[in-house]
Amino acid sequence: MNKLYLFLSAILLSVSLTANAQLTEPKSVKRATTHTVGINGGLGCITSKLYTVAGEKSWLTGLDMSAEYTCIFGSGYGFGVVAERSSTDYGGDYVNQNYIGPEFVMAGDLSRKWCGRVSFGGGYATCYDDYTENTDKGFGLRAGVGIDYKLTNWLGIGAELADYLIFFGSQDNFNWNKNNGIDGIQRFSLTLGLRVYL
Repeated sequence: MNKLYLFLSAILLSVSLTANAQLTEPKSVKRATTHTVGINGGLGCITSKLYTVAGEKSWLTGLDMSAEYTCIFGSGYGFGVVAERSSTDYGGDYVNQNYIGPEFVMAGDLSRKWCGRVSFGGGYATCYDDYTENTDKGFGLRAGVGIDYKLTNWLGIGAELADYLIFFGSQDNFNWNKNNGIDGIQRFSLTLGLRVYL
């Protein structure tokens, strides 16, 4: 349960940071609705123990790629959709994770060029083990904290730290908490990417 508490704590911290950013924004500034499309790439790390046929593994790093769309209204609140794929090597074989789902998004301007963002949501997740050729399907939770820098009115760059909790029910392949009988994977990712503002 410690991982779930860590996940929820990250969400609460993210919400408070974004709320503080919005409070410091001048009230005379009227925000317009912003549509953003982003493409990201970076590193991910499986922080939970991964039980495979090759043995017990933990703190495995791999590559992450994602695409996202967000719509932020004048209030600073909005919604989004994110699709993400990660590939992690555990000794010649790979664990590939896919996630897609909607998100609730909060954003606030830190300055004229900088913008902070917090998101959290849930969606559909799969995990494929290259060695066993098994695919587990389940439910994923995602929380993210990001910051964007506007290069122009329509183009920017951004960075995001995200935390995933993916549950697979009662499968034996991927188990991050045997004591509670909950199977799944926890993973952090740090990605950088381009933003297009529509």
